Amino acid sequence: MKRAWLILLLVIFTFTACTKDSDKTKPTQEKDKQPADPGVTTSDLFSGFDAKAELEFLQGTWEVKETFSGKASWTIKGDKLIRKTGDKEEQGKIEIPYPGKVVFVQEKAGGTQRTFYGYARSGDDAYIGLGKAGVKVGNRYMLAVDGLLIKVDDTCKYHKKKMFEGFEKDGLSVKCEIINDSDKKVLAYEVPDSFKKGELVKNKVNIVGDALLDDQMMGNKATKK
Repeated sequence: MKRAWLILLLVIFTFTACTKDSDKTKPTQEKDKQPADPGVTTSDLFSGFDAKAELEFLQGTWEVKETFSGKASWTIKGDKLIRKTGDKEEQGKIEIPYPGKVVFVQEKAGGTQRTFYGYARSGDDAYIGLGKAGVKVGNRYMLAVDGLLIKVDDTCKYHKKKMFEGFEKDGLSVKCEIINDSDKKVLAYEVPDSFKKGELVKNKVNIVGDALLDDQMMGNKATKK
């Protein structure tokens, strides 16, 4: 009788061990995911925006007017960024999280610090600095304004930025239009007021080729060294 129980226990143990070993050979959903290209983020909302191409364009050394008072030198290799201001040098990574923004990412004091800058490009002209920026791709206008403003044909929506990552998918329908302002072509728009709930604020950005630039960004053209 005891021998029969020992044989039964041995069979159960062998079956369980085989099952566990078999499970280990199955790839998990997380392992099946392909790693994203470093420094770039994609989303259906950004349709037509090629963040990888922007990162490739930015390779090299640039003189950047990133503050009100002075300039900095940015040297970009892959997703690595060396930022120099005077005698000070900082190293980190560059990210392009969505149209209209680049981010300088640094590991500091045991945490991650992200510094956001406006970014837009039209052909070989790049703009990096303070202010609002975006991009025009075909009939699609994408502008970083706290959240993301997207205009496609006669539809204009504001997608609020989520607490941790990404934007609300559905978006809020708002008014925006392409108009002539003096001798400039501009995108006039309205978005929710960050300080007054339920109210909207009106603003505009200049359309310069494929770049969307507010007046502050117009003076922030980067120079390739």
